[in-house]
Amino acid sequence: MKGSDKGFELEKELTRVEGILIYARLLGLDEEIAAFANDTATGYVMPFNDVPDWAKNEIGYLNYKGLANGISSDMFGTTLKMSDQQFATLLLRGKGYSDAKGDFVWNQAMEKAVEVGLITEDDKSLIQKDPGFTRGEMVILAYKFLQFK
Repeated sequence: MKGSDKGFELEKELTRVEGILIYARLLGLDEEIAAFANDTATGYVMPFNDVPDWAKNEIGYLNYKGLANGISSDMFGTTLKMSDQQFATLLLRGKGYSDAKGDFVWNQAMEKAVEVGLITEDDKSLIQKDPGFTRGEMVILAYKFLQFK
């Protein structure tokens, strides 16, 4: 995890662009993303018009692979806040579960994360006790993701 010029800002709410970059790092996709960015043979065209240049490679690759979706056909929602359900959805996809195939429903991803043992009910309660989803709460989910078999 990388901080900002203000540190890790663990109490700050997570944005969708921050969440997706952390997700790409959790999956260890740096080399694949770099190769994808230089491969014109895929024919992939970034559908989202709100993605900053510095995040296009990661968001483009994850979208191309079906691991991340936008909020509409042409908007990723980069500046919007990411919810715990959205981040849990990404983590479940990273472990092979598919909301597209009906393994879970994205807005019930935290419940599915408990069901499969990614997190405990106590983890879920801690993360959801206050409104908003902070970078600190994301760290809890990220740590659990890395420990999950």
